[in-house]
Amino acid sequence: MKKTLNINIGNKVFNIDNDAFDLLKKYLDSIKKYFDNIESEEDISKDIENRISEKFSNIKLPDESLTINDIKNIIDEMGSLDDFKEIYEEYSTRSEEHTSELQSPCNLVCRLLLEKKK
Repeated sequence: MKKTLNINIGNKVFNIDNDAFDLLKKYLDSIKKYFDNIESEEDISKDIENRISEKFSNIKLPDESLTINDIKNIIDEMGSLDDFKEIYEEYSTRSEEHTSELQSPCNLVCRLLLEKKK
């Protein structure tokens, strides 16, 4: 028997095992802490939460709990904090080179991360 929690992420409610919640919280807190130190017009961590919420919707039915393996798989797909740091540093370099680019920091970071995962 496992303890489960209900969480709201990306304006959707999910049932999650307690150990999976701990891992997800640690992951999101580390990303939020990193991006809170970077001045940006947009909330990158909120966009990441929304993307995670979409992924949760695709892997579980409403009456199923998210497990620690589900969270590990999402983290593998989304990238680690080190991946985000690397991508953001690459964004900074590209942004300086292309100041007229019509990309927001958030969109460019997310696009670069997706390119890296291919």
